[in-house]
Formats: sequence, C-alpha cells, structure tokens
Amino acid sequence: MRSAGASQPKARPTKRKPTAHASAPVLKKRTTPRSAPATSFVSVAAKPRPAKEKRTAKGTPSIKVPHIALPSIALPGGVIAAVVGAVAVVAVLVIVVMNAPIFAATNIQLNGSPHVSQHTVEQLAQIPDGTTLLNVNAEKITESLESNPWVEGVDIERQFPNTLIITPHERTIAAIAYITADDIAWAISDDGTWIAPISLAVTVDAEGNVVGSGAGNPAPVDENNAAASAGEPADAATTDGDAGTDAAGDAGGDDAASSSDASDSAGATDAAGEGDAAQQVPQDGSQQLSGLDAALALARQNGVLLFADVAADVDPSSNQPVTSEVIRAGIDYANGFSDDFIAQIQYLSLPSIEAITAYLTSGVEVALGAPEDIQSKELIVMRLLEQEHGVTYINVRTPDSYSFRSAPAE
Repeated sequence: MRSAGASQPKARPTKRKPTAHASAPVLKKRTTPRSAPATSFVSVAAKPRPAKEKRTAKGTPSIKVPHIALPSIALPGGVIAAVVGAVAVVAVLVIVVMNAPIFAATNIQLNGSPHVSQHTVEQLAQIPDGTTLLNVNAEKITESLESNPWVEGVDIERQFPNTLIITPHERTIAAIAYITADDIAWAISDDGTWIAPISLAVTVDAEGNVVGSGAGNPAPVDENNAAASAGEPADAATTDGDAGTDAAGDAGGDDAASSSDASDSAGATDAAGEGDAAQQVPQDGSQQLSGLDAALALARQNGVLLFADVAADVDPSSNQPVTSEVIRAGIDYANGFSDDFIAQIQYLSLPSIEAITAYLTSGVEVALGAPEDIQSKELIVMRLLEQEHGVTYINVRTPDSYSFRSAPAE
C-alpha cells in the first residue's frame, strides 16, 4: 500500500470524439474534375510572322524584286551574219545618200548683220567643197562664227534640195561705255558681257544722224551706205564690204575731197593735211565727231545708255563678263529702265555706285544712287517732269524721301 503522503500519479485526459450534429450538413469532396475553359482546349493555328522589311539609310523600305530568269535564245551563226551584213549595207546607203550630189549645197546664202558683215561670215564659216545639206557640219560652223564677239548664235537652215542659209544672231547691246583715259568706247551686252571696242570716228548729218563710222561701230549703215555713197570704183577701201575696211573709209573720203580740190590747186591738199580736212564742215551739213560726242551719237542711234565718267582702272576684254561693280550697277539701270525713259537720258555718270547720276537731254540732273527700286525711281522722275515746271535737279537715291529743285520763275 502506498502511504497517504505519497503523491498520486496524474490521470491522463481522455480524448473526446467529436459528436456530429444532426443539423450540420456533411460536405463531400467533388471527385469529378472541373471542366476547363473552352479556349484552353482549342488549338489556335499559329499565324506566320511578317518578314521584316529592309530599310535603307533614309528609313524608306526597300522592295526586293524577284529574279526572273529569262530564256536564252541561241541564234544560229547564219542569222547573226545576215544581221551584221544588213547593218553594214544600211550604213553604206546612209553614207552614199548623205554625200549624194543631188543634195549638194550649190546655193549657199550667207546673211550678215549690223556688226558682222557678209564678208566676215563667209570667212568664218569656211564651208568646204562637196558639202551637202545632209553632211554639213553645223556645229563647226556655229563654233567658228561664235568666235566673233558680236555673234551670240547661228541659224542654219536647209531648204531641199540645194539651198543652205546661214544667219548669225548678234548680242543685244545694253550700253556703251566711254573710257576717257583711253579715249575708247566699248559695247556691253544685256547679259553683262564686254562685246568689243568700237571706233569713235563717226560722221553725222545735219540732223545728228550717224551716216558713217569706223571699224566695229554699231552703225548698221557703216558698210552699205559707205559703198553706196562712194559710187566710184576708185574707192578701193570699201570694195570688200567688211566692217574692218571702213576704218580707213573716213580717210578715203577725205582723200577724195582733197583730190577734187587738186583740180584747182595741186599743192593745197598737201598743205592742209587730213586733220584739217576732217575739221571742215561740208556743204551738206555733215560733221565728223570724236571722243564723247561720237559715243553719244552712237548710243543715241542704237537706243542704249552711254556710260561716262568710267574709272581708268576698268579693263575690258572681249567676250568676258563685266567685273566692275559700278559698271554692273549701270547695266542694272540699263536693263531696268523703260525705252521711253532711256530715250530721255543723255548719259549715265558712273564715278561710284552711290554717285550714279543720269543727265537728261532736257538738262535735268537726276541723282540715282545704287540700282534699287529702279522702276519706282523712274516713275517719280517722270511724274515730277510732267507736274512740275522748271525742274533742274531730282534726288531719288531714296525713293520714299525724294527731293527736287526748280529754277526760279522769271
């Protein structure tokens, strides 16, 4: 027996089984699997990815052209020989036709122009014997004629069966520049090109019209009128009909005049000399000009501006562009003014761009300045000349603030 003081062992707690309540429903696990979404079982056909487009350096897609194999055609040797023979026959026929006498250029018409005589055209064209309308070398003829600084282009016309017409076209003169230091005048084209120097040995009639001129002058009458007015075979200096021979035309006229005086006194001509004879005014009122007066007459006859007071360092050269800024400014005025206004300008003074001044035939001085607002300047000048009386000076360097002076009324 255990003593009363001995400790009793602890009883283990008994596990109670949970009692099921009658009211609580019993949940059973679903044994059948859930149906998966339809899309998970439907197979979708894979779409082919588009091929990446190759792009150029600028980002634009490049298109690849598929290679198409062309069928090769093998020609028999006989066919090739026949084709080559046919080409050779055609070539021979072309050569024969081009050189056929039926198309020989037997009627060649060479037309001259105011500054390029017919004789000069004949010398430059140099059409060889045997030329036909089909084998004529038009390129060579054009190149040869354009070596003359006055010629800008050439027309070559064929009139079958035998006529060939060659006509040079001259440059358009915009102005004549008179260089006082050299006592020489140069023609300037409207595209800003130095054309050629012109002689200042000019003869005018009583009304101031040019009736005779020296070599290279822009006077359409220099060749034909000189030969017509001579009327004598003894004047051999003008029988060629070339402009270059007219350089001695005035001297020849003086010799003719002195020879007529020799019938009265044989020694009078030798004593007078050519210089004194040139200063004499004939009974018909004609007069020989030189220097600035001759340049003025030539510019007036051709309806172009005359540039005066040109700097001595200006160095013109035929067929070369104008490089002087002040001369180019004058060309801008020449191309910008109307023909009616140019007819009223005696000359354009060009000491500098800022000091460009037009001197009118009426005596009015017009300060123009730089070639800006050219048409506005012309309109202001024309309006003042019409509305104001006694105007002597107009300043249109700045058209928005122009000014003018008038002579006091008497």
